[in-house]
Amino acid sequence: MSEPLPVDVVEAAVQVCGRAFYFHSTLRTLFVNAGVPATLWDAQAGDKPSKFVLGRRVLDALSERGEQGRNLQRAVVAQLASMRQPAVKCPNPRDGLAAINALRELALSHHLLVDPQAAARDLRRTRAAAERAAAEERRTKLDEVHGKFTALFAAKGRERVNRGFALERILVDLFGLHEIEYRPPYRPPAEQIDGAFNYRSFTYLVESRWREHPPEFGDLVEFKAKIDSKLESTRGLFVSVADFRPETVEHFLAAVGGTRRNTILFSGADLMSVLEGRLTLTDALDFKIARASEEGILWVPLSAAV
Repeated sequence: MSEPLPVDVVEAAVQVCGRAFYFHSTLRTLFVNAGVPATLWDAQAGDKPSKFVLGRRVLDALSERGEQGRNLQRAVVAQLASMRQPAVKCPNPRDGLAAINALRELALSHHLLVDPQAAARDLRRTRAAAERAAAEERRTKLDEVHGKFTALFAAKGRERVNRGFALERILVDLFGLHEIEYRPPYRPPAEQIDGAFNYRSFTYLVESRWREHPPEFGDLVEFKAKIDSKLESTRGLFVSVADFRPETVEHFLAAVGGTRRNTILFSGADLMSVLEGRLTLTDALDFKIARASEEGILWVPLSAAV
């Protein structure tokens, strides 16, 4: 079992973070390459602290993850100590190099630097374990969201009336699990947007519906008008728990004619496919987008992709 990092090694590593780097993004890349989950780094970097503070925060957060976290700490120290020179645009290269050398000497004295091949093997194992743990955590959280969604079908009274709002929260959770930044419902002047997200260089506005009947022609037209009032790089995702009627979609396509077809449709069955883990949200979006972009088909069930 790996022991906690000596305090002097932690302090030396923090000094390298603060003195040998200029860009936060460069330091982030080193930590992520060492196996640190990007989500852990980003959670500590939210308020844009100094690189000294950020390095210490991430190392402290790793120490709270038991042996796996301590192994990642060692991987980070190895990466920092193996630097031959400070990163690009380091404010004071002499100080940066001195910090690296000091860390290297301490790491060697504590027997933290090992044979490169052995270190590479350990790093691969640590990364694989971290990926498995992340996948298990994501699966557990996905099961929780799936449970919330299925429970809504049996909802009664006020809960039944408020299912639309519950669906909005489920979408926030689902996109978050797939690390897609999602904006919750908001109100620009004179309209309501149920959500928004950025995906593959496009902004998508979201319309989410939990109603007894499928969307009508006018619902699709109204949503397209919201999209068309934004920049051309804006598209739409219409989520309806009730299925879409093919004849309604065909009527809509005929009505929009040669104007931009910038909406993809997601049904409750599609949502269930993702929540049950039959395919990821990114795979589902890519499938829908590809069919719409390449063939002009706005409504195709995900069952065709599974």
